[in-house]
Amino acid sequence: MKQIILLILILLFSACSKGPNSQVLQKQVNVKLDSFQKDLFKIKDFSRRGSYTYTSNGPHLLVYFKMEIELQKDYQFGDWNQLGANSLITALGTSESGIQGINPKGNKKGDVLTVYGSNNYKQIKNKWIPTMPVASEKAGSTEEGFVSDIEAEDALQKGQRAKFVQYLDQLKSLSKEMNKIANKKKDKSDLANLESRMKDLIEDTQIKVDAEKGVIGIGTASIGGEYYQFGKTIESTLSNNKVKYKSYPTRGSLSNVEYVSNKKLTFGVAQGDLLFDQSKFKSNIKAVMTLFPEAIHVVALKDSELNKVEELKGKRINLGRVGSGSHFHAMLLLKMHGIEINQIIPSYKSLTNALDDLKKGNTDVVIFTGAYPFRPLLSFVKKNTIKLLKLSKEAITEFSNNKNITLTIPKNTYPGLRESILVAGSSAVLFTHKDTPNKTVKELLINLFDKQEELAAKHKRAAKFSMANKDKGILLDIHPGAREFFQ
Repeated sequence: MKQIILLILILLFSACSKGPNSQVLQKQVNVKLDSFQKDLFKIKDFSRRGSYTYTSNGPHLLVYFKMEIELQKDYQFGDWNQLGANSLITALGTSESGIQGINPKGNKKGDVLTVYGSNNYKQIKNKWIPTMPVASEKAGSTEEGFVSDIEAEDALQKGQRAKFVQYLDQLKSLSKEMNKIANKKKDKSDLANLESRMKDLIEDTQIKVDAEKGVIGIGTASIGGEYYQFGKTIESTLSNNKVKYKSYPTRGSLSNVEYVSNKKLTFGVAQGDLLFDQSKFKSNIKAVMTLFPEAIHVVALKDSELNKVEELKGKRINLGRVGSGSHFHAMLLLKMHGIEINQIIPSYKSLTNALDDLKKGNTDVVIFTGAYPFRPLLSFVKKNTIKLLKLSKEAITEFSNNKNITLTIPKNTYPGLRESILVAGSSAVLFTHKDTPNKTVKELLINLFDKQEELAAKHKRAAKFSMANKDKGILLDIHPGAREFFQ
């Protein structure tokens, strides 16, 4: 028995001794802190917490650590135009809950953050060399199961239908017929359409049942996406014995507008300018508050000859799926640079496939819209160097005059981005029906601001909403309940 215990201790010690020791690890982590912003943090306490070995194109090692870092000056992680909490999460190899102490209203000099992070290494000639994490690693990522809206949609497009089994179980009377149809169909697009209709039916029924119970519904987007995660954070943090909030997965912004306009859901989340563009439903909906910014990314490989959007005539450009927010913004961006659709070679692929085309040289530029740092692009940059193309001064002016928003993506948001870049953008907007009682709207806003720190601890985008940015990027009329609250 003693020999077994001794052997276990030896194995544990061997595992923990892989890679750099605590002093070397601390120096390497300090370099990452300086790359976020030099002299912003001072490490007060640091300890190495073991390691994890995995294989992906060679041996890799993930070394865990815990540290306390003290701010050397005031810093606002919620500022739209400087590196925020999500960039710090990426730099330190941690998760949404892996950084504690960030104050959405702004941190002061002397504040201490507690970080549970990780550093990644690759074995080269029997030495562990610091490197960026690879996509297959099991630890040091964001919350388990959390992906962007685009990633979640891509997963469905790739035929990962395991989740649809639950829909068949819920609709037992149709399950046999559906299986027969699935066996007969050679074209899976028809099956996907049937599955989607079943999903919609279940969602609609669930919403109706919950509404009868007094649940306040929030329409978001694909399960695991940014909007859905934000809604789930509201649900888990703000619900109590008196009021119950629930986040519902939907097909996205356009679906949310329809749900709220028809009073099936009380609140929804959508891109501000896309929300305004829905003239069919616009008379029924009102804005409540801006949540966080989303930037239009115009991405090319680092060695591309392209540097400006106005140089895109005749180029191969992926515009995103038709009907998506990314496609809407891509077309708007080209129009503002005087580029017509017949002057480019367009494609309309998912972001994953578009980036794969970019890597292989089959496309020149990929345009998409997302909150930054955008996880799918971060994954791509781990193995590919990129650049973000600049907008013309005229386009920037036109965006501003049209009440769209312009944003600064700070340098180091993505590895290799050596300077800040001014881009066009939109904002994720919380909205409701015009007939929603003022009390319902005010109660939600009161709770959002009162519990913002708790919300931001679960989902870092919650640090981005503020009184200063409450209506940034909003083109719709503000709901009277929201106006009363903000006044």
